[in-house]
Amino acid sequence: MKKVLCLIFFLLCMTGCEKEAFIETSVYKDEQKLITITYPITYMKKLDKAINKYIDSQKDDDTVDELNVDYSFNIVSNRYVNITLEVMKRKDNETFYDIKTFVFDKQKKDFLTINNLVSENSIKTIDQIVQKKININTSYDEVTFDENNLYFYFNSGHGIEKVSVPTIDTEFLLDLNLEKEPIVQYQENYKEHIIDPAKPVVALTFDDGPSKYTDDILDILDENDINATFFVIGNKVKYYAKTINKSIANGNEIGNHTYNHKSLSNLKLDEMLMQINMTQDIIFSETGYTPIYLRPSYGNTNSLLKEKTPLEIILWNVDPEDWKYKNSKVIANRVISKTKDESIILLHDTKKRTRDALKIIIPKLKEKGFQFVTISELKEIQMLRAKMGLDS
Repeated sequence: MKKVLCLIFFLLCMTGCEKEAFIETSVYKDEQKLITITYPITYMKKLDKAINKYIDSQKDDDTVDELNVDYSFNIVSNRYVNITLEVMKRKDNETFYDIKTFVFDKQKKDFLTINNLVSENSIKTIDQIVQKKININTSYDEVTFDENNLYFYFNSGHGIEKVSVPTIDTEFLLDLNLEKEPIVQYQENYKEHIIDPAKPVVALTFDDGPSKYTDDILDILDENDINATFFVIGNKVKYYAKTINKSIANGNEIGNHTYNHKSLSNLKLDEMLMQINMTQDIIFSETGYTPIYLRPSYGNTNSLLKEKTPLEIILWNVDPEDWKYKNSKVIANRVISKTKDESIILLHDTKKRTRDALKIIIPKLKEKGFQFVTISELKEIQMLRAKMGLDS
């Protein structure tokens, strides 16, 4: 039985923490199941212990064919950390759901519950609002909040239901000092590249980002006057909107890599399209950019995906397995030895070793006469070569 473990770390802005906070994504793939678990590492001992305990309880379930743990994450007033872990399990084509929330006061180093957030009298008001939106009798154990709303989560058996209640409708107990920094959308201002269709071309592509290494990789590409295609995971976009906008401004291409790395070929049509469309929407919302290419998680496709996706599916033909090999020179040598004209190289902008390998890969391939192109540019070159009779 083959088991693949890929750890992806990327930086979130958490002012006030002694250490930088990360999101950890563990991707396991073997002959029996697919597992993707994404959750925050906050470096707040009590909070991390509770999160890890819950994650471990989900990983211990050996009866499932697929397990996917997704997250949402926000900090209010630089003090209150809100984390939601949403679980989807699949077994014999049946889908099961679970939800777990954590609201943590960084100053008091303790968890908050509904009783800490609103007055006792407000529970009746919340009952009335919730019952109008969803007919479920349950407690309000799973709750988070932001500047304007309380959010309550309920497992309906068919999925997780989320109900928002405006804080102005309650006797909210926390005094929030709110400051918001706007995201600046970058404009495309890069130089036009001249590509000779008679000379060999290669497309660098990066999956699973953005991460804390993406900015460095963008700088390396810019210093070498080349561009690449980045297939991003939707649930990371809002935390790295500035990085993605920088990538676009530098002339790179952004592709869709699903919302939270679920295997699209295992999903029903509505779930499949939701993974794609949510990512499309959040990328456009944060950048004004609309991807035209899709790279499915694990490279898994089927006839339904090919028929229904509005995006063109892009896979790869050079894989140095940078998730597996920890030495940047080994990764670089595997790329250089396998690359041919029109190769599409699979890399991950979530690895320090991949960042370092690029410093070897780019000059070596340039020495061999390769021109670096985006996927769109590769498509254009292939069409032009066909018209000129230069295709093989």
